[in-house]
Amino acid sequence: MVAADGRGSPDLIRAPGSPDRPLDAGVVDRKRTEALGPGARQVVEGLFQAGRKLLLVGYDGAVRRRWTSDCIAFPAAKSAAVMYCDGRNLLEVTAVKTE
Repeated sequence: MVAADGRGSPDLIRAPGSPDRPLDAGVVDRKRTEALGPGARQVVEGLFQAGRKLLLVGYDGAVRRRWTSDCIAFPAAKSAAVMYCDGRNLLEVTAVKTE
C-alpha cells in the first residue's frame, strides 16, 4: 500500500508485477464471463447487473444464478445483502452458508 505522506496516492494499492488498483477493489478478480457483456456493472463482488438481468458469477466465470430486476440493484446498508426490485416488491438477496 502507498503511504499518504506525499509519496503516492493513499487510495491506490501497488504490488510488484501487478497494475495499480483502487483501495476498495476486490482482492480476488473473478473472470469476466461473456454472458455479462460490456455494459454490465458489478453490484457487489460476484454479482453483476446487465440491464434488467442480475447474474451471480463464480470464480471460474460460470454464471451460477440469473434473475431479473425492475430497478437498479444496490448493496444494502450495513449488511452483505443486495436489494433489487421484482415488480412492486423490494427484495433482498444474501449469501447463505451451505454444508
